[in-house]
Amino acid sequence: MSGFWGGVIYVLTGMLFSFLLVRFSTACDGKFRLSGEAVLFLAFALTLLLDGKGGAGDRLTGLLISSGIIVILGYARSLGRVKDIYTFIVPALMAVVAFYYGIRIESIYSSAVDTGINLGWYALPVTVIWLLLSSKIYESTDKLPGLSLRLTAVSALAFAAAALIQRQEIFYTMAMSLALAGASLGMLLGYNGKSSVLSAGGSLLPGYLLGSIAIIGALKYTASLVFLLPVMVMGIPLVNRAYPFTIKHERSSMSIDTPSAFLYRFMLDAGISERAVILLMTVSTAYLCLLALVIVANVTWMLWVKLLFLVGGTIAGYLLFVLVLLLAPRQIIKRMAGRDTIEIMDVKVSHVNMDEALHQVETFIRTKRPHVIVTPNAPAIMQAREDQQLKNIINNADLVAPDGAGVLLASRLLQNPLQDRVAGIDLLNAICKMAADKDYSIYLLGAKPGVALEAADKLKARYPGLKVAGIRDGYYPKDEEATVVGDIVKASPDILFVAFGIPRQEKWIDRYKDALGVPVCMGVGGSFDVISGRLKRAPAWMQRCGLEWVYRVSREPKRIGRILSIPQFLLLALWARHTDVPLKEKRK
Repeated sequence: MSGFWGGVIYVLTGMLFSFLLVRFSTACDGKFRLSGEAVLFLAFALTLLLDGKGGAGDRLTGLLISSGIIVILGYARSLGRVKDIYTFIVPALMAVVAFYYGIRIESIYSSAVDTGINLGWYALPVTVIWLLLSSKIYESTDKLPGLSLRLTAVSALAFAAAALIQRQEIFYTMAMSLALAGASLGMLLGYNGKSSVLSAGGSLLPGYLLGSIAIIGALKYTASLVFLLPVMVMGIPLVNRAYPFTIKHERSSMSIDTPSAFLYRFMLDAGISERAVILLMTVSTAYLCLLALVIVANVTWMLWVKLLFLVGGTIAGYLLFVLVLLLAPRQIIKRMAGRDTIEIMDVKVSHVNMDEALHQVETFIRTKRPHVIVTPNAPAIMQAREDQQLKNIINNADLVAPDGAGVLLASRLLQNPLQDRVAGIDLLNAICKMAADKDYSIYLLGAKPGVALEAADKLKARYPGLKVAGIRDGYYPKDEEATVVGDIVKASPDILFVAFGIPRQEKWIDRYKDALGVPVCMGVGGSFDVISGRLKRAPAWMQRCGLEWVYRVSREPKRIGRILSIPQFLLLALWARHTDVPLKEKRK
């Protein structure tokens, strides 16, 4: 079979065989029940043998023999008959068997030379290492329901596309790839995408098959791309497997096979739903495959162009990955008992949602003693790293509400997930509503002349009965500061909102809080401008998706400097997550 319809038949045949085998297996009990890897192996083998070995000859024979032994390993390990070390030994020995049947890496081709570099006797160890690595990096992907099968299907289809693009006499490579893709898809349908269907030892099988297919022909004749497609195709499983090696502070108590050491567990701990993690890893694999296939399709590109495209595409993919992390569906994260605050880069953040924050505000008012509320976002925390006075003010505040998607994501990167974003302007509105309901008074200080007055009018219209004890803009001479403080003391509000911008408003409140005697003092940045209508806020959908900063930059380009600190903030949080070395502080 050849051509497009031949490929479709391979996929459908593989799907049919695996689906029927799954149904047969689930209908049987006891010793007649087939393991997941046995179903995958049989569907793959039957599809190819139906077409006379797909043209691969002895290499397919060697592949079926060696992969069949790996299936047996999985069965024996599920019965507790073999130790973990055999998941290294058996694939290595099977790589030797495959080498004997012609599945071998004999040459490496480069665009710098006209002919390939012959590996000589190095061919055997290189082949063994490649197949062992391929097997082990895919082993970890079966920890989530159906993830291994999804990645196998995507990867196999990428190999088939590479074989088609090259237009070489390697149809057997495409046949093998499509048969494996079909078998994986059929299993997903048969098992309804649920449960980890491959056993501990049998989970080596998808990686072993993909590694072998890569050797047999997918890139054998493509200059300078011998390992590019396989490495890109296996990129996500590779990162998932390599992740524990980056966790320095946990190595002493964590094996590389500990489930919590893998990348997927990190994303689950970050509050991302299991379904979203599976989708994200599958789509990421497809993206890396697409990058590699573009280079395969443009083999005549100069080497520096290929490298530039690869690096640029990978960086763009990483940024997209981070963006998706921000937007991904979140599981409901419950606060740990007794955990009132967490620390992000030595800056305290309260572990509260909006209702809890309001409850604390009301408690502050009832005490009649001065309290300080701060709502730092990612740029504010970065600023606190450089300004020790600001850091001390935040850490000594009575409530530090997490404002900004960056703060929430950083908390998840640090495995101390906060409950929800409590934006400063949303907290201001909620406090005003509570004040109107419970007869508390507010005072608005700051912003340009006329803005605070307009904001007060909008708040009174929005919350009927709201008492505004006083209003004063922030553009007063320095020598009138004592007068401003005296006016606030005379007005005796329950709540003071200060709109000077970070860090001036926090330092002003810290300087005068005792003299003012106001129960609740809160810095609100540019909230008066938004409430007054002079500055439009981002649409609700952008707020929900954590993209309010994008809208603000588009409206106020001068804020780009602050926004650029967010990637640095997240990288520092990731660094703190992965190392015992404390982040250095810049002090003033």
